[in-house]
Amino acid sequence: MASLGGALPPEFLRLQIQRRLVPGAVVKFPAVMDDGNEKEKLWIVVSVDANAICCVINSELTAFAKARDHIRRNHADMAQSDHDFMHHDSFVDCTKTWVFPTSKVVTELMKNADWMLGSIAQPLRDELVGILKASSTIPPKESVPLCAALSSIKYE
Repeated sequence: MASLGGALPPEFLRLQIQRRLVPGAVVKFPAVMDDGNEKEKLWIVVSVDANAICCVINSELTAFAKARDHIRRNHADMAQSDHDFMHHDSFVDCTKTWVFPTSKVVTELMKNADWMLGSIAQPLRDELVGILKASSTIPPKESVPLCAALSSIKYE
């Protein structure tokens, strides 16, 4: 099935992606991971301006995280039942944030507009804010603005 993005004029598509690339958006795009390999991953946009600050979504907890409670506490459960665009329950890794130039993220999403997957549910947003506030791995000077950006999400 062809992507709707391919049928839209590029500037219109760019504007639509920029409009939807906000805190709480869930997107997919490739990035070089800690192991040095490029992988297509799902990301939660935590904050966006010139850079998109994101947390990665993983299918499973690593053995390293499972064995260390202080690391496990920095992961949020992402229930598929609350996010219909997800295929299974997953974990949001809040041990670190990833910073990407927003222009690069928009360019990647223009290649496949279907990778604008959806938005996080309010319970997950609240859990992410709590994890970031109590983070032992992200300093407050970074986590406080991220919490504010996530807290700005409006739910009906």
